[in-house]
Amino acid sequence: MKDLNKDMNRKGTLFESHMKHIAINEEGYLIHLVRYIHLNPAITGLCAQPEQWQYSNCQEWLGLRSGTLFDRDFFNTYFETHLQYKEFLEAYQDYKEQQKSIRKYLFDE
Repeated sequence: MKDLNKDMNRKGTLFESHMKHIAINEEGYLIHLVRYIHLNPAITGLCAQPEQWQYSNCQEWLGLRSGTLFDRDFFNTYFETHLQYKEFLEAYQDYKEQQKSIRKYLFDE
């Protein structure tokens, strides 16, 4: 197991300092933030697909589960169907995969 503190040149517990926060003043930014939150477990390898991560409301956004933490009015502002949201997720996932595959050509490792 890696020693995160050693790698990051720090000490103490991982969450010992105050968390950072920013105000979200634009809905356009908010929709991209939702996408980031839904994709993060898949991008980091916690699951293969974002809808497999049961601890977010991604399944509600994809129409796979009904839940209370889903604002349908907000969703309908940006998407007509759950399929459109799935395509929105996949477009960014494809972009991240492309970045990964060309990274070796762009940076010395």
